[in-house]
Amino acid sequence: MKLDFSQPRHGHAHRALLATAGRTLAAGLAFTAMAPAAHGIFTASAQAQKSYYNPKTDPFEATQEMKDRATLIMSSAPDLKGRMGALFDMLSTSSPVGLKASSGIGRAPRTAKQTLQKSGDCTDLAGVIIAVINSMNAQGAGIEADAVVVHFRSSPPDEKHMVARVHISGMPLIIDPQAGSIGATKAGSYDVALTLTLEQAAGMYHRKYGDYLRDNGMAAEAVKAYERSLEIFGGDAYVHKNLGILYEKAGRMDEAARQFATADSIAPGTSRSGDAKRGSYNQELKAAVDAYNSDDYCGCERHYRNALEIDPKPAHADSATINAYIDDCARRQQK
Repeated sequence: MKLDFSQPRHGHAHRALLATAGRTLAAGLAFTAMAPAAHGIFTASAQAQKSYYNPKTDPFEATQEMKDRATLIMSSAPDLKGRMGALFDMLSTSSPVGLKASSGIGRAPRTAKQTLQKSGDCTDLAGVIIAVINSMNAQGAGIEADAVVVHFRSSPPDEKHMVARVHISGMPLIIDPQAGSIGATKAGSYDVALTLTLEQAAGMYHRKYGDYLRDNGMAAEAVKAYERSLEIFGGDAYVHKNLGILYEKAGRMDEAARQFATADSIAPGTSRSGDAKRGSYNQELKAAVDAYNSDDYCGCERHYRNALEIDPKPAHADSATINAYIDDCARRQQK
């Protein structure tokens, strides 16, 4: 972006710089802990596509087919353990009438209804399990259940897996339709990253929609999805961090700082030094613009110099712009 220095007094170029604040640092850090880079390629066609995102969507809304399956499971055994065995046998991906697994890469998340009709990744499949359990509880089953997001020790650090879990006599029993048997998981040993109530688990649908929208260049819609996710479950450091990054890119610095702080309070180190550094850099750019527009040229120069101390080697365009305004502010102080 070429910035116009011909009329710096009006602050237009300053605001243009702020609009691209953190370009250098963000280039390598803004999408830390997000989806693989291949998903984040922003194209004109991706930006123009319609999102169909609705923050009011209940991902676990049960269809009549799910309710019928719940009724059948209820009649299959008198005890909870037997019923859960029937549920697993019916919905296991290895069953002829079970769920179908597919990758969620490059597409929007699916509701339980959509997953039952098509296929889904682990979060989508867990949604169907939850919808059926909810349907059973609506019929008086009295099932105590929750959901867990786990990290398989054999998987990359940013790869997570969600499954539903029921509690029988105080003992948790995982229901992973991609596993070989009830109680097992798809890929063996794991660490629990999040434990969610069934209501809170709905936040994962909106979190995934936020990722999808963000990766397709629809930042404003992604913000809505992340905000909705946090309304449902506010304890997700990943969402707080990514929402903070989007706030920051929109120039909402104070809100971004709060999101980063919350992320770190939940999981210390989530925002990492690079995010804090980028945030400080952007804060200094914003402070410089505010000072310039208030005729505080001394303060403007100081904040721009602070930005260069934080990142002494910004992108060439940013560096040229910042140094030009430092010179301009210095001249104005001498008048």
